[in-house]
Amino acid sequence: MSNTLSATYALTRLGFDIPRFNFALRTALASALAMTLAWLIGLEHPQWSAMTVWAVSQPVRGMLLEKSFFRAIGTLIGTLFGIMLVMLCGDNLPLMVVGAAWVVTGWSVGAYVMLGVSVMIALFSNFETPYHIMGRIFWWQLAGAAAALSCHWLVWPQLHAEWQLVATLVPFLLVVALLFGHNRLNIGSIDYVMALLLLSHPVYPLSSSFNASLSLALVVVSGPLLAYLTFRTVWPADARRRIHLTDMMLDEVSSMAAEERSSGRHAVWQARLYHRLLKLIQSVSRSGEPLPPVTSGALAVLAAGNAIQSLQQIRKAQPGTPTARRADLALQRLTRLRQQPAASAGTLRRLADHLQRQEHGAAWNIDNAARSIDANLEFFRSGALRT
Repeated sequence: MSNTLSATYALTRLGFDIPRFNFALRTALASALAMTLAWLIGLEHPQWSAMTVWAVSQPVRGMLLEKSFFRAIGTLIGTLFGIMLVMLCGDNLPLMVVGAAWVVTGWSVGAYVMLGVSVMIALFSNFETPYHIMGRIFWWQLAGAAAALSCHWLVWPQLHAEWQLVATLVPFLLVVALLFGHNRLNIGSIDYVMALLLLSHPVYPLSSSFNASLSLALVVVSGPLLAYLTFRTVWPADARRRIHLTDMMLDEVSSMAAEERSSGRHAVWQARLYHRLLKLIQSVSRSGEPLPPVTSGALAVLAAGNAIQSLQQIRKAQPGTPTARRADLALQRLTRLRQQPAASAGTLRRLADHLQRQEHGAAWNIDNAARSIDANLEFFRSGALRT
């Protein structure tokens, strides 16, 4: 017991997260076992079973079962569509040329490069800092490719049986437990083992050439590299996400003004806005841009939402009165808040003055919204320019 505690303490001092390390070690052992069983029953690519273990691995049993089920269903559907495609194409050269159009440069594996880039962009475009994650993934896939080439061309040529190929691949596989379990190394480290398994084919005798292996390794690592360059240059996803969050908040305010909402739904809207506000601030702070314009604008959106709730309560409590008609006009203005923020602020200010003379309790909310919108006109106008 004391030895276990000492080992745990030592690993923690070295920067390891013990629960994550244990999870990675269990998964690595399970993937090695899956690969061994797949080889024993004679599957042509036993390493793919190990890749599946990593693809569906989850720290909670229920999540694992759910993900495994949906992956199995997805694999079955994909297989059926693949069979249908082959049956439709057959030896029909024109249809095969459509698929060959991906390879515009004449490189035989160009389509795989495009596929890798597409998958990386689709998976990571909604992350806060996708270029940072993609850079880590690139380096880990490069490490996995180097490990696969080392295993294939330095270790395997010395062996004389297929079971030895499978056995010597296991230590390379178990390394990922150390990588994934460390606090500074875990981001993207699973891609090390995915690249390793993708590039390893334990079949005896060895038949491929070193040039072919190197070419395939370059294809694998080019996917995250091109995605990284895309996120940093052509498609800055950080800015895109900030714009998306801002647009969602502004659209929500306009839709609130256009329809009556219960207090329960307003509470849901407030919680959603708080969440988007925090995500927006987090995104901006990571990018190094100044925070005050964003936080001030987001709080102005929150003030406008609170004013809308007050206006709807006034219209409901005093139907047909001049005050209700003023509230209705203000709500109509707020439906075009993105296009006419100054006009909306002016209408709210006049209504706030009217309510203050009546000593109405909603006067402060409405006046606060008017002042907040006036102070952040550019925040609202920038949203209008994108619609």
